[in-house]
Amino acid sequence: MSTFNGKVATRVSKTSQYTLGKAAQEWLRISMPEQTARPQTQDLFEPWVSVSLELPFDLGGLASHSKALEALASERNDLVHLKFAHFNFESDAECKDLVAVLDRQNQRILEQLAFLSHAIKLLLELKRSAASAQSWEELFDAAGPSTSVDEARGD
Repeated sequence: MSTFNGKVATRVSKTSQYTLGKAAQEWLRISMPEQTARPQTQDLFEPWVSVSLELPFDLGGLASHSKALEALASERNDLVHLKFAHFNFESDAECKDLVAVLDRQNQRILEQLAFLSHAIKLLLELKRSAASAQSWEELFDAAGPSTSVDEARGD
């Protein structure tokens, strides 16, 4: 379990350094079930456990929201890296225009958060359960009624 916790800590450290664009790309990469690679062990004699998580999303809706998320990340990059360099912060008109743009963008961000909120809540609950689990049995019990240690073993 300590090796598992170490790998989780390493992944958290790595992903906490992601930019918004990188985080959006990674989310898009792993959110499509047909694009998610299944982990394989390198040594057939080494014991290992594989856990997968499928989020309850309609694939058509997910594709639509993924495109919206990509567009938001691109707009944010343009704003931060291009427009702010030439922005006149002393102009009332430019500031009002910027507020209008940010308000429209904020509404679209809230729509994406609403779409993802159920999955985020499930992931946070799973994280809490995994952090407090004292054994694999507790961890599988926390994952839900369709998973058990016996099923994982193939019993």
